[in-house]
Parts: sequence; C-alpha cells; structure tokens
Amino acid sequence: MNLIQFEGDLSMTIQRHKWSNNIKLGKRIARTIYLHADYANLLPDKVQEVIALGNGFYVRRCNVLKLTMGKNEAVKFISFIYCPDFIISDEPEIKYAVKFNPKTNEYTKREYTQNPPVYHGKWAFVPEHNTMFDVQASYDRTIWINKQLQKFGIAKRSIGWKIQWNGILTHLHNNV
Repeated sequence: MNLIQFEGDLSMTIQRHKWSNNIKLGKRIARTIYLHADYANLLPDKVQEVIALGNGFYVRRCNVLKLTMGKNEAVKFISFIYCPDFIISDEPEIKYAVKFNPKTNEYTKREYTQNPPVYHGKWAFVPEHNTMFDVQASYDRTIWINKQLQKFGIAKRSIGWKIQWNGILTHLHNNV
C-alpha cells in the first residue's frame, strides 16, 4: 500500500492506488475510483470488459473514468467524463459526464455549463510515471491547498464547484 502523508498538522492521509486487491490505480473516494482514461488498460481485465460494454462515442471522447463499485467490488456504474482542460488546469472542470449502467446498458448524460464541478488532486488520477503533466507539482498544490483550507477553517465540501472554488482560491491567494 502506498500511503502519502501530508506534512504538518494535517490529520488527512491520501490513500493512493489502493481500492482492493484488484484495482491499484486512481483516486479513491468511498466506493468510487477516478482515473485518467489513458490508463484504463492498466485496470484488471474484468474491469476493462465492463468498460468495453460502454464502448462507443463517449468512451472515445472522455478523458476521465469514474468507476462506482458495489459492495462485492464489481463495477456498478461507469461514468465517462470529459474535462477539456484536464492536462493544463490545476483543477480541471467537467464539461459533461455520461453515466453507464452495465446491468441495463443504459446511459444518462449530464452537461455542465454554468457552474461545473472541478477536480482536485488530479495527480492521483494517473500513475506516478505519467508524463502528461507534472505530477509532483500537482501533489504539492494539493498539500498547499489542504494547509490553507485548514488554516482558514474552510470545509472541503465547499470546493467542488467552479464558482465556489474560484472565490475560495481568490481568498487563499489574497491571504497568504
């Protein structure tokens, strides 16, 4: 298991690349794994088979995969997500997400225009050998952000949407 401890008083630990014995890639939040779509080939064969069920236009157009796992570690849903600024932005925005249910073969699409969700800690979406962006710089930014959020008593649940995040980011930069 590869644990990355934050420096200082932070009581937070990121558990990287560890979901179960079968999936050791991506950012884990509860029973969800996020990873850059270019690395789907590193997932276990059974997971790749489920992704292939949704193979089509959205698979080719997405750059982030969100795997929602059931209690038995089976893939319950796959979201094919498009973040046009994933490589260049520190906190990429979601333009659209297509959720696929492998049991029913049904898709639901959601587009974000006004206040899209943003991803934090994109370094965890890729393996350490990634060359698309500077993984260390992304990790260092995560450390800085978490320290600042703690310093100013800002709840992490308030940073997931563009408008709110931009306001918080302005506050953080103005008070460093």
